[in-house]
Formats: sequence, structure tokens, C-alpha cells
Amino acid sequence: MVVRIGETYLDDAPHHQGAIANKKSPGKTIIPLMQLLREEVCVKHNKKLIFRTWGSFDHDSKAYQQVSDAIDPHPNLMISIKHCEGDFHRGNSFSRSIGQGRHPQIIEVQCAREYEGKGAYPNYIARGVIEGFEEHADMPTDKINSIREFVETKPELYGGIWTWSRGGGWDGPYIKNEFWCDLNAWVLAQWAQDPTQSEEAIFDRYAKDRLGLKGGDVEKFRKLCLLSTDAVVRGRNSTRRDMDPWWTRDQGIAWPIIKGDRQRNLKQKDESVALWKEIVTLAESIQWPDAKSREHAIGSATYGLRLYEIYRSLIYLEDAEHRKDKAAMRQWLQAYDDAWKVYNNLPSSHPQLATLYTRNYSRHMKKAESKLQKLRETLARQGE
Repeated sequence: MVVRIGETYLDDAPHHQGAIANKKSPGKTIIPLMQLLREEVCVKHNKKLIFRTWGSFDHDSKAYQQVSDAIDPHPNLMISIKHCEGDFHRGNSFSRSIGQGRHPQIIEVQCAREYEGKGAYPNYIARGVIEGFEEHADMPTDKINSIREFVETKPELYGGIWTWSRGGGWDGPYIKNEFWCDLNAWVLAQWAQDPTQSEEAIFDRYAKDRLGLKGGDVEKFRKLCLLSTDAVVRGRNSTRRDMDPWWTRDQGIAWPIIKGDRQRNLKQKDESVALWKEIVTLAESIQWPDAKSREHAIGSATYGLRLYEIYRSLIYLEDAEHRKDKAAMRQWLQAYDDAWKVYNNLPSSHPQLATLYTRNYSRHMKKAESKLQKLRETLARQGE
């Protein structure tokens, strides 16, 4: 039994009703409920119970410790924790609750990232989850910053990994080929069964045995995947979390909000596009096992490049608007429109592509087009 009391809603269950009061309170809700379920599920019926912390007591280390201290361990009881704090955003801190308390922990990992294309383009996250992401390098050395470090320092608490192999988010993009999601899920699953393995050795097996690559193409594929890890964090946010991470999700793009160093953020957008160009070149140079694999690899890499060109132009446009630089606003408005035209033409040459992002998406976010329309009108009135 998997129990979820934190982020709960009934949008897709119209015939259900109910709510959980005080869902973040250890004393009023979490401890009494977990104790009841422990007795009924684990003790009386000898069944496994996975109690999910997300949106309830995953952010508060003191609350987590309070729950752990109050509930006696049981072989059938396990606590589920996301590998990062909050939602699956690159740049979020590694979870402070991992490795704490006295109950086995199973780690949640999203493979089809709802904020990063959902498998529409290359996005290798398995290495970062296992070994630690680039943006975690400056975290305190006395803290656990990767799942490998968790397993090595607290092996008695390691309960495994469960992946969101698909799912997450609300709408598209909808993929026609599960390749990029499969890569993440497969590497994580193999490592979870035997954490003494190196991530690179597992990746190598995937490339050779599951994908059928040979010789130098294995190294090229490895490089492509690692570049995608770097390109995504720089293009959507930055390695220092200079942007509000909620500005793009599912198939939509909102007006970006810059919270950190503007010049560093713009520089990393340029770096991201350069990395995507290298990713496309690598995809084209690899001898893929069949025509379908080749077409999907090149097409999805190009999808990533063209989408991240849209991202870059919009973020440069936001910066121009912030500086009230009319010439730069005009320049980046044109770049933004041109990037969308190129992106929207992709399906004509790449039939396996996922569905595209749209300029009209507004679920849970204010679409960028509303802001841009006002900007266009302002520039027009001023003769620009």
C-alpha cells in the first residue's frame, strides 16, 4: 500500500470527495495515521506499507525526525522521499531528509521530466541522481548530496529506488518513442539492485546490449547524454538557480522570472544552445542500429535545440525589457518569432517527434504570449 497525504487533489476524480486536515502536522495527522496503518497493514496483515512524504513532511527535517522517533520500525514499513526537495526541478537541493531517522527509505525519481520535455528530447538524469548533479557541488560537504553517498553512508536505511518511468505533469508533450525515458529508468533500476556498480558501467551495458551500439559510437552516445544533462540545466534555469523554475512546464512557456545574476543566466543560455548544437552533431555522427533509431535520435536532439533556442530568445527578450532597451527588444522579438517558425516546421522532416510545445498553453501558468502582446503594442505606439 502506498499512502499519499501531501499533494492531493480531485481534479481527475469528480465523483470522489474528502480532504485531509493538518496534513503537515506530525502530531495531529502524520504520526496517528502512520501508527494506525502500521498496525493494520504491516502487523495484522503482514503487507508492505510505503508512506510517501511529498508535500507533507519532506521539507522539514525536524518534522521528519519527530515522525521517525514516534513510529517504531517494522520490516514492512518504508518511507518514500524524492531525491530533491520540492518538485523535480534541476537546481533544487538534494533532500535533507534522505539518510535521516531510523526507517528504510525508498527514493523517488522522475524519468519523464514534466518540466524538461517528458522524453521529447535527450535528457539524461540517471547519472546526476546517482552521483550528484553539477548544481549540488557547492552544497555542504557534511551533508548527503547523492543517492550513492546515501547508500555508502547509511546502507541500513537504503530501501531502493522507484521511478516515475512515465507520468508526471498534466498535458504534453506526448512522445511516440520512449527511448529517453527508458534509458533513465533502466540505468536507475539496474543500479538500485546493486549499488556497488558504477553508473558508467551500467550505461555502457545499455548502449551495447540494449541499444546495439559498437566501438566509438558508445563513447559518442555517452558524451551526447552527458551534454544533455548540462544543456538542460543551463537552458531552463542555471547551475546557480538564477530563474524561478516554474516558468515552463508541460507543453507551455510562461514569461520568465529572473531571480539571480542576470549576466550569468544569459551566458548559460548561450552555452545551452551551443551544447544542443553539439548534441545534434553527435546524434548525426553515430551509427545507430536501424533507421528508426537514427531518425528518432536526430529528430529528438533537433527538437531540443530548437526548443532551447526559443527559451534563449525569450529570456534575452525579458532582459531587454528589464533594461528598457527598445532596440534589443525588437531584435529578440524577431528572434523569438523566427525560433517558433523553425520549431513548428520540425514535424515535416521528423515524423517520430513528440507533440510540440504551444504558444497558447495557460494551465497553471500565465503564457508568455500575453506579456508579448502588450510589449508589441507598446513598441508599435512608440513607432518601434
